[in-house]
Amino acid sequence: MSKAPAPRTPGKKRSTGRSEKKLEDAVAAAIADWIDKNWNDTDWGGAPKEIPRRIRAGEWRENAAQ
Repeated sequence: MSKAPAPRTPGKKRSTGRSEKKLEDAVAAAIADWIDKNWNDTDWGGAPKEIPRRIRAGEWRENAAQ
């Protein structure tokens, strides 16, 4: 069973992916901020190779709202 496409408003153009780009930019900025706070501004004794694991674990989200 396939779904019919959603109706379109006449004259309205399709999204060009700008909202996805904005989301990607926001996530990238949040991650970069997290790295700055956890790597540069603190005395974190962890190895740089731990950063990807911590990012994948979602730790950057904790600081995104601040």
